[in-house]
Amino acid sequence: MQKDTLLGLFKNRNYAHLFGAQLLSQIGSVTGLTAFAFYMLDKFSTHPANAALVRGVLDPAQMPAAMGMNQMLMSAFVLLGTGLGAVSYWHSGILGSVAIDMVSFVISAVLIMRCNIPQEVRQPNGPASWRQLKLKQVGQDFVSGLRYVRHHSIVLSLLAGILILGLANGGGSVMYLFSLKYKLAPDTYESLQVGMTAVLGAGMLLGSIVSVRLARKIPLYGMIIASFFLGAFTHLLQAMASDTVTFMALYLLYALSIPLCNVAFFGWLAQVTEARMMGRVQALIQPIMMLTFTAMQAWIAYAFPVHMSVESIFYVVGAAELALGVYYLLVLPPLARKRAEQTAKKAA
Repeated sequence: MQKDTLLGLFKNRNYAHLFGAQLLSQIGSVTGLTAFAFYMLDKFSTHPANAALVRGVLDPAQMPAAMGMNQMLMSAFVLLGTGLGAVSYWHSGILGSVAIDMVSFVISAVLIMRCNIPQEVRQPNGPASWRQLKLKQVGQDFVSGLRYVRHHSIVLSLLAGILILGLANGGGSVMYLFSLKYKLAPDTYESLQVGMTAVLGAGMLLGSIVSVRLARKIPLYGMIIASFFLGAFTHLLQAMASDTVTFMALYLLYALSIPLCNVAFFGWLAQVTEARMMGRVQALIQPIMMLTFTAMQAWIAYAFPVHMSVESIFYVVGAAELALGVYYLLVLPPLARKRAEQTAKKAA
């Protein structure tokens, strides 16, 4: 059996332990947080280390499959997480749910401790002690990550697109609820929002399975480009949707595009990034995205509803995704061919 298949991943004991730890940690988080939300309603109502470790214990060819497993895991919890937390709260109460949360993290820690991971992966800077962990050292590591990205064209291009993606995510975080509340279903938007969560989870789960298969058949950059064109297409159509059935169907289509992007994006990023630098590169993604994410949120808070409509948010998000798809279409294929040529020369 090939190593890049899903079953092949779990023949690697280190990855099996890390995946088990992530699974249990997610179970604990969802159970505890959801139960706490129910508790508050009852009372008051009237990944950079993980990415670096996984990159260190798997071959580069296995990374897309590993990203697919992560997407399946996250999709399952999007689909079932709220129900899992609710059942825990109803049967065990808040204390029982928090206890489940605690136990899951303890077991996760034990599984991680059982991994046999090389020191160069665990400590890419060499042996260190807690006394050496100072703000200056953290800043130096952050800067070294920036320098690495600047000198590696594929990594730089992928992360540059994160700025545009931040705009799309900033609008996407509010536009679905806005559309239901102010346009499509003002009286039933709360119950429909729960239904949207189920649609999102189901779409992402199906998309994760499809994405793992596609990653073996087509170039990863092709999947990235296709995902943003698909996202742009669905969001532009959602802006014009006049009924909830059409809106939900398009939302399901968009949910399919999410793992298509994530599996290919993070799988390829892991393939082209040195194992010792993976944690630092991964740590740059969230700060970069939050720059434009926050800017988009601030703009919506200022402009809605006086200076902009619900539909205009969808148009802006769709345009951002379309621009990102075009940018990656122009930039990534030539870089991929150049890297393939360099790899062939080294092999020769």
